[in-house]
Amino acid sequence: MNRHLAPFPKGDPRATPTVDERIADLKAVKLEEAKAFYRDFYGASNAEMAVVGDFDAGAVEKLVRELFGDWKSPKTLFGDFEGLPQARAHQSDLRDPDKTNAFFFAALTVPMDQAHPDYPAMLLANSMMGGGLKSRLWMRIREKEGLSYQVQSEFNAGVKDHNRPVPRCGGLQSAKHAEGGSQLFAMR
Repeated sequence: MNRHLAPFPKGDPRATPTVDERIADLKAVKLEEAKAFYRDFYGASNAEMAVVGDFDAGAVEKLVRELFGDWKSPKTLFGDFEGLPQARAHQSDLRDPDKTNAFFFAALTVPMDQAHPDYPAMLLANSMMGGGLKSRLWMRIREKEGLSYQVQSEFNAGVKDHNRPVPRCGGLQSAKHAEGGSQLFAMR
């Protein structure tokens, strides 16, 4: 699905490789490349820490500064992530006659990052739409229509990359109900 929603070209760090491409990439990695990546990107520059319990805040801060204070990340992982290629509508129908279950999955890109003023509302809307056993998707598709064993929605937005958040919804259903389940998603 990501290959259609974010169709970055091969070689772009945001590209979604095929299984064969991923295997080839992993086989091609050299130890020196892994060491260089660690050297270039690992560090505590953007780290966050939470400490819970009965502790001396000053002592913990002193220890953290001693252990991690000089461990800087030479480069940032956040580059210029502008210019998301336009996603095109795509529908795949993969049949396996030996299977008794089907899976329906839909996704949509939304131009939003975590700093967007509507981000908290989107999290709440996603929770109401498909985030649990009392969500609208669950109550309609699972409880009322009995078309799916499981249904949910998901919303993700990046910290800086406002071109990649994707609301997703999907469900596991019996194969005989697959068409009805996808029609219900289309209606809502």
